[in-house]
Amino acid sequence: MPKSTIRVATTEGCFRMIMPSLMRQFKEMYNDYGIRGVIGNAEQLWEMLENGELDIAFSGISLLAPECIEKDFLFEERLYLVVSEQMLQNYFPDRYPECVEEFRKGADIREFSGMPFCRSLPNLHCMQILDHLLEREEVTLDCVHTSGHFDLHQQMAQENLAACFSLSMYLPHLHELNLYSDNKLLVFPIKDLTETNPVYILTNKDKGYVEGTDELRIC
Repeated sequence: MPKSTIRVATTEGCFRMIMPSLMRQFKEMYNDYGIRGVIGNAEQLWEMLENGELDIAFSGISLLAPECIEKDFLFEERLYLVVSEQMLQNYFPDRYPECVEEFRKGADIREFSGMPFCRSLPNLHCMQILDHLLEREEVTLDCVHTSGHFDLHQQMAQENLAACFSLSMYLPHLHELNLYSDNKLLVFPIKDLTETNPVYILTNKDKGYVEGTDELRIC
């Protein structure tokens, strides 16, 4: 029997990208503990922590979160512009391929306003920081698909259906896609986008210590 079972949660996209590896590492290092993975949006994770239904979560946080939630900074994510080589050539025929190096120094979102785009859900913090930039630059993007699946957005980009945006955690998936396609996906930092998407380790400071949570933090 395990000493205890840790209930750990994160958002769906984050879970798919990092949790299988994290859970495997935890089991390899501490096989006398159990671990159960849970998926939810940020608001659901806060509520489950408040109600004692979770021991630890990895998520962003806002002023709307319950006061009992304690946060420890984990890492900071940046948002990138993703476009296929073929789309870039089609939309910048007179500047390709020289423009690739130019955009690697920072892609001006105004220059891409004529492209179709995939976007994530508007309530996500990463999309809110993008919207702040679009508002400042007075840019409107042609959004042809909206969903919370960043990996799907990358696949659509590789099929030249749209450009998209990607958080840092999804870039390994992009590199895997590039291994099997001649139409490579290019990743560019977005000029003047200074806001980031912080991720925290969240716990309920009013609940008792659960054995194994410190070990999970180490992973």
